[in-house]
Amino acid sequence: MALKLSCLSKKRKRDYLTYNDIIKSFSNLNNRFKAILENYSHNINLEIDKNIPKSIRLLKITLNSQLDLFNSLKTNQFLSLRSLTISNLRYNEINHILNSIPSTQLEYIYIGICVNDQKEDFSKVLSSLQILSLTQYRLKCCRFKDQFSIPIQDLPEKFPQLEHLQIKSCKNFSYLSQILNRTEKIRSIDVSIRESCQQTLVISNQYYLTYLILRPFHECTIDELNHFIQRRCFYLKKLIIQIYVYTVNQPKLLNINKYQWINIFPKQLNYFYLKSIPTA
Repeated sequence: MALKLSCLSKKRKRDYLTYNDIIKSFSNLNNRFKAILENYSHNINLEIDKNIPKSIRLLKITLNSQLDLFNSLKTNQFLSLRSLTISNLRYNEINHILNSIPSTQLEYIYIGICVNDQKEDFSKVLSSLQILSLTQYRLKCCRFKDQFSIPIQDLPEKFPQLEHLQIKSCKNFSYLSQILNRTEKIRSIDVSIRESCQQTLVISNQYYLTYLILRPFHECTIDELNHFIQRRCFYLKKLIIQIYVYTVNQPKLLNINKYQWINIFPKQLNYFYLKSIPTA
């Protein structure tokens, strides 16, 4: 097995013109350009774009001060919406946005909850269930930047289109395993695990998870990690482990030597990256 022990390379950022820049630069060239710009689906960031097109393909809302502008938009402007990013808003504001737009065409969604609302019980919030229910349509990528603790029985039975999932905080490996049982097309997961899980993980579906970014809980052992990987990650090709380091006790996984790591790797794995993250 050829194993690469390496650092992640930073992806190059692409610079795009904003909708306002495009309008200023090209709308006055001729009538044909003007007509194209008016009817083309654009990427809109309400933080910087004040002129809104007739058709929106990507929408980004980062502050509640932008909600007035959002509320002034018409439903038909979202008919081509494929990507939605919401951050720094409260639960009720997020629910309002999700209930205001036609979302069956969405392929990507990112939810970041306002810090002041993060102590609220997430299981009582409609937004996450709304989002996951969209996977029966076109939604392929979900990113939740908050604790995810909805009772498993309340989740949809299947996420048939979901390919990429990011959860800032998931209860344990058992809970994550049950989510995987419902995602037959899952390809990559980025997840933090909060606590230990002593029960045996049951496999009910075959799936093809190939890319895993995992932040295990502080006391996680190599045996518990091995149990999850061997039961759930048969086809894994890329594994990234990020370990938070506190000032009191060193995480157990940082005391594991490279041979112990190699012993838990699936045979298809060709990339492994271990990173410690200092915390206050």
